[in-house]
Amino acid sequence: MKLATALLLALFLPSHASAACKTIVVTNAAVSYRHATTIQAGVNRAKPCDWVLIAPGRYVERVVIRTPHLHLRGLNRNTVIVEGLHHVGHGIVVDKANDVW
Repeated sequence: MKLATALLLALFLPSHASAACKTIVVTNAAVSYRHATTIQAGVNRAKPCDWVLIAPGRYVERVVIRTPHLHLRGLNRNTVIVEGLHHVGHGIVVDKANDVW
């Protein structure tokens, strides 16, 4: 009975459920802890289920997210600015990845 329950759980639980989700901090500030200085670098480092937290600042870049089950969060809706400089393709693009929040 225990084996059958374990097999059912393995079939129906997402594969990322067993791994611990991590937090990746993105900031332009000079800080002593491990961080990324661009959103794209933080997204590239992330695995499914991870959180990419973006500190207040201006980020002039194009971000392409290809990692599924990723959480992307600006820490202040008024002061986290992703600046595309009005170029086509700049900003944040989710490319063939499900459950990106």
